[in-house]
Amino acid sequence: MKARESWVALACAWLIAFFTGGMIFSIPPILDLVEGDLALTHAQGALIYSAPLLMLTLFATLGGLLADRIGVRRAVGIGATLAGISGLLRGTAPDFLTLLGFTCLYGAGWGLTMPNLPKLVSLKFPHEFVGTATGIYATGITGGAAVILASTVSIVLPMTGSWRGALYFWGVAGLMAATIWWILIREPQANPQGEKLIEERKELNHVWRKRSLWLVASYLFLLNVIFYTLMGWLPAFLVSRGATPTVAANTTSIITFVGTIAIFLGPLISDRIGLRRPFLWLPAITNAAACYALANIPLTYAWSLMVVFGVTLTVTFAVCLILPIEMVESKHVGVASGIILSAAYPGGLLGPLAAGYVMDLTGNFSLNLYILTVLSIALTGFGLTIPETGHKAIKNRH
Repeated sequence: MKARESWVALACAWLIAFFTGGMIFSIPPILDLVEGDLALTHAQGALIYSAPLLMLTLFATLGGLLADRIGVRRAVGIGATLAGISGLLRGTAPDFLTLLGFTCLYGAGWGLTMPNLPKLVSLKFPHEFVGTATGIYATGITGGAAVILASTVSIVLPMTGSWRGALYFWGVAGLMAATIWWILIREPQANPQGEKLIEERKELNHVWRKRSLWLVASYLFLLNVIFYTLMGWLPAFLVSRGATPTVAANTTSIITFVGTIAIFLGPLISDRIGLRRPFLWLPAITNAAACYALANIPLTYAWSLMVVFGVTLTVTFAVCLILPIEMVESKHVGVASGIILSAAYPGGLLGPLAAGYVMDLTGNFSLNLYILTVLSIALTGFGLTIPETGHKAIKNRH
């Protein structure tokens, strides 16, 4: 019964990751329609896409603390419900500020869910399986991005008739996922009360001071700059190189389709090998080469680099989700994950915004690709400095 409950929890975590996390990618395929209808600049369009990342930054640590007080089930359920409702309301926005407001509410809900999915894994599965379990639910993140990127223009937009209808569609889907969570999930542990909370606060101060967590946060900050800049602006870049909007969206979605496989296999292989760090620095240097190549190769070959991005960007992200599970006690994983996400996700906001300004100034995306090449090299350096937490290294130390 306990094993069954764990797998049900993992399936529900996958569903929340798919819709709540994936909804951010409902904007890039229709961004040109939104900009045209609401008379937005590229920079404003970038803010509509990336504002949820700012809210995740503000709410991730709160989400981890909230779960310690009211439980993972309620913290994630509240966040997913808020994300679904506000995601739906985006379609009603008559102007930029209203759309931005609803988008920020969606990001707040997303921020409450994200740090608590690793916490759920840490409470439900043994240490030697946390990498694999993380890889399983993390396929929901990339799977949601893939499906939403590929189907919004080709299926949902024709079916609903407008960009507003497309946002209604994904908002309703997010609410359905939240409903399933509320019905199926049981609270995995009791919450500390009274004097235990005082002791918790003392221990949390120790968590905040862990250097290794801040190294992971720095790594994920750069990774988010790279990932969200690419995912937000690649469709526009490919259109500028001669692709149709549908081809551009489908080509970009290759990253997430490949990533759905890689984000599962990477942690699985990492568990088998017993090491984490090679899955941080090796993909990073490969990503640098791919960014440079994309700026210089013909459009015909762009799909091959999407395959590379699908591996490099998702394997590293999955390992970043695993690391806080292995760096702190299970009862503090939500807060540790929240600290990392809060520190790291400003990169997801700043990257697309900066890229939007560069596009406004230069009229093209190529300069951004050279900047991302340099950032990927810096990412490699951070990957080499993060302490090894895999079970093989821990066994050797003992």
